[in-house]
Amino acid sequence: MVDCFIMKKFSLVYCLITVILLTSCGAKDLDDSSINLAESEITSESIINNETISTTTVPKLVTSLTTEETQIEIGVGDTIQLTYSMFPEDLDAMYTNVLWSSTDDTIASVDDVGNVTGVENGICTIVATSENNSDVVLKFTVTVQGNVSVSQVVQGSTISVSTKEFTTTTKATTTTTTTVTTQEVTTLTQEVTDLPVDTTSTEEVFSQSENIITNVDVQPTYINNVLIVNSNHPLPQSYAPSSDMVYGENGLIAEVQQSFDLMNTDAINDGIYLTINSGYVSYDEQNTRYQNALANYGSDYANHYVDQAGYSESQTGYSILLNSADQTFDTTAEAQWVAENCYKYGFIVRYPQGKESITGKGYRSYQIRYVGVDMATQIYTQGLCLEEYLGI
Repeated sequence: MVDCFIMKKFSLVYCLITVILLTSCGAKDLDDSSINLAESEITSESIINNETISTTTVPKLVTSLTTEETQIEIGVGDTIQLTYSMFPEDLDAMYTNVLWSSTDDTIASVDDVGNVTGVENGICTIVATSENNSDVVLKFTVTVQGNVSVSQVVQGSTISVSTKEFTTTTKATTTTTTTVTTQEVTTLTQEVTDLPVDTTSTEEVFSQSENIITNVDVQPTYINNVLIVNSNHPLPQSYAPSSDMVYGENGLIAEVQQSFDLMNTDAINDGIYLTINSGYVSYDEQNTRYQNALANYGSDYANHYVDQAGYSESQTGYSILLNSADQTFDTTAEAQWVAENCYKYGFIVRYPQGKESITGKGYRSYQIRYVGVDMATQIYTQGLCLEEYLGI
C-alpha cells in the first residue's frame, strides 16, 4: 500500500516537471523570436533536446527593372509618369521602393514616384534604382523639345537663318518655321548677345562656301587599318557604314555600340551616367549642322567645333558625341571619368586638350572615337592624339 502511494506521488511529480519543461520551451521560443526589418531578415530560435536551433528567412531581392520604352520624348512644361515592371513580382510592398534621379535637372526633373517634367530643350537620363537592391538600375533617355526662343538658344541647339525665313531645329529634329523680314532677322540676331556671333551679315554668311565633297574619285583613307577623317582626308558624300556592320538605333558599328554599352554599365557603377547624344551622322545632316553653326556662331567657331560635311568623324559610325555634346560637358564628373577610363573600352577622346594645332579642331571632351583597346591604350598612355599616333 505504501509502495503504491509512493509510485502515484512519483508519477504526479514527473508530470509536473514535464509540464514545466514544455512551458519553458514554448516561452523560450516566443521570447527569442525576432524580426529585423532593417536587415530584411526574419530570425527565430527554439530549444529542442537542450540544443538551440536558429532559422533565418531572407526575402527575395529585386532582380530586375524592365520597361517597353526607354526612349522618351516630352515637351517643355509637360509631365509624364515613367512606368516599369519589377521582378520577382511577388515581393512584399516594403521591398519594392524605387529611387529616382535625373542626370540634368535643368533639362528634365523627376519626383519620388517617377513623374518627369520637361524643363528645357535637350537630352538627359532619368535613372531608377531599386532601394532593395542598388545593383538593379533602369535608365530612360529623355528628349525634351518645344518652341525655342532666342533666350533659350544654347550650344547644341541649331538655328538656321536666311533673309526670308527663321528656322529653329532642336536635337529631336522638331522644326518650326516662321516667315520674317530681313530687318526682323537682324534684330533677332542682335538679341543673342551671350553667344559667339560672327559680325558678318546674313547675306555674306550664306555666300561663304564650304568644301563640299563632290569629287567621285575621293575614297576613304585607312592608315594601319584605321579609317581616318580630318581636313586632309575627307570622306565621299555617299559614304556610310555597311548596313550589315551597324547595330542599334544610333547607326554605330556593332563593335562600337557594344563597347559603349559595356563602358556605360561600368560607369553607372561608379555613379557616372553617359548617353549617346549623336552616333552616325549622314553627309547631308552634317552639312545642315555646319551651316547652322556657321550662320549663328561664325566661321571660327563652326570650323573648330562643328565639322564640315565630308570631314566629320561622325560619318564613319565609329564616333560618338556624349551627353550635352557641347563645352558644358568639359567640367562634369562624366567628362573626367571618360578621359581617364574610355581607353579601357577601346575609345579615345578624339580632339584632346592641348592638341588643337595638330588636329586642327577645338578641344571636345564629349567626342570619343573607337579604335580598339590596344591602340586606345597606347594613345592614352603616351599622351597622343590620333594624328600623332598614325604619324600624319
